[in-house]
Amino acid sequence: MKKVFGIVFCMAVSGAAFAQQTVCSSTTGAAIISGNPANFVRTDVAVKCSNNVDARFNQTANGAAVTSSSIKGKHIFGGSTGGGSVGVQGVCASSTCTAAQLDAPLAILLAAAT
Repeated sequence: MKKVFGIVFCMAVSGAAFAQQTVCSSTTGAAIISGNPANFVRTDVAVKCSNNVDARFNQTANGAAVTSSSIKGKHIFGGSTGGGSVGVQGVCASSTCTAAQLDAPLAILLAAAT
């Protein structure tokens, strides 16, 4: 899971859209993050995840953040351009995480990065 997150994060901060974006959902393992010269990520990036991974990405002109989880696990992983490393950002209430549970940690990480 951490490897998948790290790959998604590195790809996302290499090039994305200004608003929160679902990078991968548990049913589709691929997406395009569209770059924009006004954003932190400036070039398009093709992202591929395992089919059981949910990942969300958000950015401002000054920073970016990403969160992810596996539908088979109960931990939310996240990281940002604010420094530090990828780490556990939360534990889901049930034995599995839902995509919506990625939003709050994503907002916190993005705020810390900008």
